[in-house]
Amino acid sequence: MGTAALIDHHSVEYEAASGGASTYTVADLLEDLRGGIWSELMDSRPRIDPHRRNLQRVYAGAMDRYLNPEGDRALPNARPIVRAQLAELGREVRSAAGGAGDDMTRLHLQDLDAVIQGILKTD
Repeated sequence: MGTAALIDHHSVEYEAASGGASTYTVADLLEDLRGGIWSELMDSRPRIDPHRRNLQRVYAGAMDRYLNPEGDRALPNARPIVRAQLAELGREVRSAAGGAGDDMTRLHLQDLDAVIQGILKTD
């Protein structure tokens, strides 16, 4: 399943229709997704292997497509949540880059910091 299927009009509408009842919200989903994909950032000396680096780049690209969609694919109700998640991720990536456990992780995090900042500026 692509990331685009995770946040769609139906999930946003369902959340709105729940009227504040205990539901698994789009914000909850994105928080869990970010925590899983970027779990290494919680380590004091993160080391990110090539497969996880690729996954993290794919995540950044997916978030870019949500904030800067082509055509009529915009999800205006999810947009602020995606923007907030990406901004928080940028802060975490910058913080972790300084304490990276190896050079490739440091370079990866520095590169993704630039990518994230570019996405947020394009928005």
